[in-house]
Formats: sequence, C-alpha cells, structure tokens
Amino acid sequence: MGWFLTKKKKCRSRSAKATWRHRASQWVRDGVFANWRFEHTLTAVKGCVAVLAIVAVFCGWWFAREYLTQYVADARATPVHADQVVIEDAPSWMSPGLAGELRERTAAAFIADGDLASNPLSRKGVDRAHEMLAGNPWVENLTSVRRHGDGRLFVHASYRRPVAVVQAGQGYHLIDRDSVRLPGLYLPHQAQRLKTPMIEGVALPPAPPGQAWPGDDLKDGLLLAQCLSGEPYAGQIEAIDVSHRDARGRTRIVLRTRNGMVRWGLPPKQEQMIEPHWTTKRSRLAKVYERYGNIDAGGRVVDLFGARVFVYQTRDAAFDPNSD
Repeated sequence: MGWFLTKKKKCRSRSAKATWRHRASQWVRDGVFANWRFEHTLTAVKGCVAVLAIVAVFCGWWFAREYLTQYVADARATPVHADQVVIEDAPSWMSPGLAGELRERTAAAFIADGDLASNPLSRKGVDRAHEMLAGNPWVENLTSVRRHGDGRLFVHASYRRPVAVVQAGQGYHLIDRDSVRLPGLYLPHQAQRLKTPMIEGVALPPAPPGQAWPGDDLKDGLLLAQCLSGEPYAGQIEAIDVSHRDARGRTRIVLRTRNGMVRWGLPPKQEQMIEPHWTTKRSRLAKVYERYGNIDAGGRVVDLFGARVFVYQTRDAAFDPNSD
C-alpha cells in the first residue's frame, strides 16, 4: 500500500486541483484512505483493464482456432490409402513389389493415429510415416514426407540398391554396396533369379536388416564383384567363393562357374607385389573368355594369380593359353 500513500504536506498553492485534494483529505482524514493517491490508483486500474483485454483476446483466438480446426477436420477429412502414397524419383531398379510394400507401410504408419490421420491440419500421421521410413532398411536417406491437400503423400528419399546376394545359413540375403543387409530371405532358385553376383563361404552370420554385415571376407568378395561388374562374362560367374585361406589367413577368392572355376587369388588391392594387380587379372580373364568363349576355358580350372595364366585339365596336367 505504500506506493499509493504519501506524506502530508502543507499546501501553499491553492490551485483548483490542490483545493479539491485538500478538501477531500479533510473529508476522510480520519478514515483509512486519508492519504490515498488517486493518480496511482487510476494507473493501476488501466493496467488491469489492459491485462484483462489481452487475456480476452487470447482466449477468443484459442477457442476460434479450436473451432476452425475441428470444422476443417470434419469437412475436409480424407482417408489415406496405399495408392495415395507417391514415391518420388523411384529408382529404375526398384521392383513393383518393393514399391508397393513401401507404400503400404507408409499408409499403415500414417493411419495408426486413427481419425487424426485423416485431418489435413494434423502432423501426427506425417510424423509417424516419416519415422517409419527413416528406420526402414531399404531407405538410405529420407529427405521429406509431404501431404498435399488432395490427401496424397509424397515421399522423397534415396534407397539402398542390392548389389549382391550372400549365402549364409539356410538361405540367401541381399546386401548393398556398403555390405548393409537388406530385408528378405531367399531360397536358392529365388536367389538365381535376382541377377546379382552371389557370394558364398562367408565366416560370420548375417547382421540384422539395416546393419552392415561384419567380416573382411564379405567385403573382399563384394569388392571383386564390383570390379568385374559390367564385364561381358560376368553372367558366367555363378558364385564368388571367399571360404579359402592361405597360410597367413588371407582370403583366396575362387570364381565358380557351371562346370569349372577360376582361381583369382588375393582380393583386389591386396596384391602388394605378391600377385599381379587386379586390373591385370581382369585383362587375363578377358583373354581367356575371348579365346574359349568361357572364363573357365570349357569346364577347366583357370589360375590368374601366378606369373602367367594357367589352365588345368586335371591337377597334374597344365596348359598355358599364352603359348602358341
């Protein structure tokens, strides 16, 4: 209360305002408000009125927003189906089955919130779809998930392309260029239809989908598959066998064909002056293919890792294709 009070002062000047204040003080000099400062009271009242006005405006805005939100939700609510999910810039290698699976999973995640998902003003469905796609093993990098006014969902992302299939356990598994395991378990006849290099003989079991498969032997086989990708004879390689080791534990790769094999030797970039460079081995293999029409020289054993190329009919009989 001290802010509203002041000391009594003897008024020397008798202006109209001072005279009125003096008379008022005489009227209430024996009461509680004898020394009340009315200008401060007026300021406080104005402040309270301003605060109440602000509160009233805020409450009105909040109720109006809730009403309009509910109105739009009721008037413009549209269901979300898998056929309304648009995968933008889908890569050419993506199969219709994989695209359909991604659309179905996106729609299922979107409508998991019930009625809120059909509300065009709600972000919960979009956020759930974004979270699901970001954790999907097929999605390498998710850029955005957008919902248009017509109810369609647009997904923009980059995807992990399968580059090889790995034999392990009771089946075959797809991996990308970074050895990340992709979803799915395939039977032998299914793996052959995938038309991707097959790697067999890996030592470690597969990682969960979306994680990198451990083991240097798998990386060695994958690197060789990438080095031979695009060669005209690549289709003759039925499997890249990484199960063999030398005395030092280094991987010795074998290319298995339908009726024979090609003993490649050390993995690419690990020759270290011990064996010919991998580009030299690739050139040698191209010459064998050109001469015989098959990289196994017609069901034989072809060695690429020595000083020269050797083709074996049997283990104790050798033929040098470089000789005349």
